[in-house]
Amino acid sequence: MSELRTVEEARDAVLVAIAGPLARERIPVPAALGRVLAAPVAAATALPRWDNSAMDGYAIRAADVGAAGKGKSMQSLLDLQPGENVRAILPVRDLEEEGKYIFFATQKGTVKKTPLKDFSNVMSRGIIAMGIEKGDELIAAKHTSGHDTIFLASHEGMAIRFSETDVRDMARPAYGVNGMDLEKDDYVVGMEIVGEKELILSVTEKGYGKRTPITQYRLQSRAGKGVINVKTTARNGKVVSSLSVTEDSEVMLITQQGKIARLDSAEIR
Repeated sequence: MSELRTVEEARDAVLVAIAGPLARERIPVPAALGRVLAAPVAAATALPRWDNSAMDGYAIRAADVGAAGKGKSMQSLLDLQPGENVRAILPVRDLEEEGKYIFFATQKGTVKKTPLKDFSNVMSRGIIAMGIEKGDELIAAKHTSGHDTIFLASHEGMAIRFSETDVRDMARPAYGVNGMDLEKDDYVVGMEIVGEKELILSVTEKGYGKRTPITQYRLQSRAGKGVINVKTTARNGKVVSSLSVTEDSEVMLITQQGKIARLDSAEIR
């Protein structure tokens, strides 16, 4: 994202990952998997829209959004269906670049890696992107190189770090593989692509936060139970978010009532 200095550098595309209503049932491939609807040419470039009642995706040229004014409603750029909401926005310069991937994670711990170039050729009626199991939904989608390290954190305070190479390349129709072995009623709240120098900032329901060096999460194989990230108690509540920060990062916390607190991440030990 640091490469995009202005919106006017604008043959760039922006992949938008959309999460919609939970899938009601697992429908056999390919019927369960969505289509890409072409948006108006002046407003958007049609790219993956995945729609199996759980996830859609689109691509928009950055130039079509513009830098001035109050912005545009996503509804005017994307054909969002009732109940859908944006989960990730990914800046992309070359949709056919070799060696680049989109890495997906769902609430139930399923992960999937698909080559970026697989999303470059779109038919007007759509292409397949990903299958979602019944009762699951997308929580994150990020760029990867194919050799990165993946970090997943759960609501009940567990976390796992594993190599991206543990996840094979999959075609768009694939449902993915298990990335984290979750206990009953637990679910994934965050995914990060990490190196060896980051800190993981975890925040709980009742406003407590902690930073942990990424090296304290031992590297293990995917599909493990992971290690304790936060000891969740009645005092601090469950984990609502975990993200990668540095000593220079600033953090904004927003409550359900719309109150905002801004602080340096270094203030959180």
